Amino acid sequence: MRIAFVSIYSSIKSTSLRTLSAILKQKGYEVQLIFMKKRSTESYKNNEVDQLIDIIKGAHLVGLSVMTNYFDNAIQLTKAVQEKLAVPVIWGGVHATVRPDESLGFADIVSIGYADESIVELVDKMNTGLNYTDVDGMWFKKDGKIIKNKLRPYPANLDNIPFQDYDYKSHHILTEKGILPMSEEFMDVLLDGEYMTQPTRGCPFACTYCCNNAFIKIFPQEKPHFKKRSINNVIDELKWVKKNLPFIRLVNFNDDAFLFYTEKEIEDFSIQYKNEINIPLSIGGTTPTSLTYNKLKLLVDGGLKGVRPGIQTESEIIKKLYKRNYSREKTLQMVNLIHQFKDKIPLPRYDIIVNNPWEKDEDLIETLMFLSQVPVPFELNMFSLNFYPGTELYEKAKQDGLIKDDLNDVYRVSYNVKADGLSGGLINESYFNNLFYLVYVYALNGIKISEKQMKTLTDIKTNKFKAKFLYFFMKLKARWLLTKKYIKLSAEKTQRYKPELIQLLRPDNLD
Repeated sequence: MRIAFVSIYSSIKSTSLRTLSAILKQKGYEVQLIFMKKRSTESYKNNEVDQLIDIIKGAHLVGLSVMTNYFDNAIQLTKAVQEKLAVPVIWGGVHATVRPDESLGFADIVSIGYADESIVELVDKMNTGLNYTDVDGMWFKKDGKIIKNKLRPYPANLDNIPFQDYDYKSHHILTEKGILPMSEEFMDVLLDGEYMTQPTRGCPFACTYCCNNAFIKIFPQEKPHFKKRSINNVIDELKWVKKNLPFIRLVNFNDDAFLFYTEKEIEDFSIQYKNEINIPLSIGGTTPTSLTYNKLKLLVDGGLKGVRPGIQTESEIIKKLYKRNYSREKTLQMVNLIHQFKDKIPLPRYDIIVNNPWEKDEDLIETLMFLSQVPVPFELNMFSLNFYPGTELYEKAKQDGLIKDDLNDVYRVSYNVKADGLSGGLINESYFNNLFYLVYVYALNGIKISEKQMKTLTDIKTNKFKAKFLYFFMKLKARWLLTKKYIKLSAEKTQRYKPELIQLLRPDNLD
């Protein structure tokens, strides 16, 4: 039996589909992985869809992982598969989990929650000709009726799950010249030398804008709401990576709860990582309450080079809205702690949420003034607030009349943000968004916008002329800094990768 998994995202990392592919391959099934790499705002061309159909022809099941922002892309490919191949299509991922009824309006099967065990039961039953519509953790559409099976518990032991499928010889990638077989050279360019994995699943927090907020409501019996792999299991995965993917130059732990390993576990990991892996490491899921000096020192000694904490906001009012219960002093303590290791962690990345309709200028000023206290250099990741279905903020936005049409007000709204005045992007051209982008450019170049300067810049109501005058000159410098940074980055990329490969693959990280 052959299964085709299609990734519709702009990145080929796709940890969930790679994991499911590895699980089914371990069971002896033939699995194809096709990376139909697109931005969520781009539709597929007819010839691209036709080529996909030709490649997956003969598959008995086609699977897509669906995030809300890629809803249109998922529908386009699903309809094409159903019309031209007449095989069942299964949707999984966050959107399928929080909106299974809606998803079954298009897909034939919907997986709710983690599919590590349910996908095996489904494929086994399909392969042997048994009735498969009774698989727990999945809903089915059959003869015009909806079959809703009970939820499936989270996998008890994450160590039993095989490592991600990076067997590129069974993979394909959408390029500027159509869909081509994947190669090691293609992977190097598209991954930019980065291997992403998740030592933990889930999150102990319930921030009101995050999918974990929805998952906790759907799976209230799952406590705690995160699980850890053993340290030895994580190290074994990275040993495999080092041996089989020699182009990897950075390991990225893209989970929410890595720092909830105990200090002893962190020590064990750091020692093994330094001795057996010795590749620069970056971690996400860093919070003011989970980061301690001892854990950070151990990780730095083991090879840590990057961290990505989520600040999101420093407005006390908005922190309550987001249910992020950190004091400003605690957050400042965290950034100063990271700065103590500036020689080893030269460019920490801090997440910020903008375009919040409930956020007043005074709230934005609180966050901007806080950023003027953060030691430079750092990278500021700005994300536009989206009202994802199933979250508390989605319900509040519905009640407040901010969402009238899910498709246009939520699904087709990007979470990526660039301020128009500096970057040429277009989401929200507000003066304060441009100030955040000003912070980004200056901090990236190791230049601190002082508290005095920020106070002047944000005093737009009472001293508009002085604020705009200072902003004008700082923006000119920012454009010059951006141009220098872009030229340097482009030179580095073209030295590392062939220009024709960059043109062919159009990697997001090189745009």
